[in-house]
Formats: sequence, structure tokens, C-alpha cells
Amino acid sequence: MELEGVVPKNPFKYTGVEVVKSTYSEEVKILIKQVFESAILSQSKDTANKILKEAYETFCNFSIQDIAFRTKVNDLEKQNKKIGDDGKLGSHTPVHAAASIHYNYMLRHFNITKKYEPISSGTKVKWFYPSKNQFNYNSMAFLEDFPEELKDVFPINYSKMFEKTVLSPIEKLYDCIGWYVPQITNETHTDLIELFS
Repeated sequence: MELEGVVPKNPFKYTGVEVVKSTYSEEVKILIKQVFESAILSQSKDTANKILKEAYETFCNFSIQDIAFRTKVNDLEKQNKKIGDDGKLGSHTPVHAAASIHYNYMLRHFNITKKYEPISSGTKVKWFYPSKNQFNYNSMAFLEDFPEELKDVFPINYSKMFEKTVLSPIEKLYDCIGWYVPQITNETHTDLIELFS
């Protein structure tokens, strides 16, 4: 699409959307912006969907540090007290707190507490959704670097992380335009409207 006149260096201003959230890494923010701007400038659903698929492929090559959410964990001691005798976390434990508790437990379980610092209240953490694992943990946190000893135990659920980070704001944009978001993490998707038109 050609724009008349001189195009400003950065014609897009982002306020009040996920792109400016401090919970995302710069790499993820840039990726979301690229998809946003491509969808708007192309004015083509097919082009935007192709870019979205390419964004997913790029996302799957990001490091764990790049895709993890960033947040501060508070009241960890309080959440620890809610753990039952069966080891289950208390109800209403925030996901990032649960992820931090899981991390601390894994350091003890694998006897690597001298190598890696445990998470404590007031600490800024990174956390992510892992794929199915032997501990049935649905979240895992870490500080700066995720321990090598845990990488095979808790592989990243790239599909879920993409849905929660990139697709969440993109869905809002697509909804405003009147488009559906394709199942890009699935190779097969049928749009019923297109099927019967």
C-alpha cells in the first residue's frame, strides 16, 4: 500500500495496549508491533494472517528469557503457608507466585540450591507456561537465567505463551477490523463463513 506524501518515521503511537506492558520483553513487544502495523498497513486479511504465522515461527525461536513474563512477586511467605500437607498450593494463589514456589521446590528437589538463588518476596521474576511435565506444574519461574538442569524437565509451551502474549492484543485488533484470528499453531483451520460462501 502506498501512502501519499512523507510517511512519519514512526506513524504509530501505542497507549493503553499490551504492546507497552512492562511484563513483556522488548523482543516480544517489537514482534507484536510488527504484526499490528503490518495488519493495519496491508489492509489484507490474507497478508496479515501470513505475517501472524511468520511471527509465530519467529516466536518459537526466541529464548526462554525473551518470551517469559516479567513481574514482581510479593507475599511469597503467605502463599507458602497455604500449601497443604499433600503439597498442593492454596486456592487463589497467583500464577506468578505459584511459579516461584515451583521454582524454589525444584532447586531443592534437584539439590541445586547452592548453584541458583531461590526466589523471595519482593523479587522481580520471569515466568512461563511449561508443556506437560512429570510434576504437573502449569507455571515455572526463574530469576535471570533458567537453570540448565530444569530445561528438559520443563520445556516451554510456545503455543500457550504465544496465545497469552502476542495473540491476546492481536485478537482485539482483528475483532475491531472484523476478522477472525486463524489457528496458527494448528496447521488446519476452516472458516465456516468462507466454506459456505
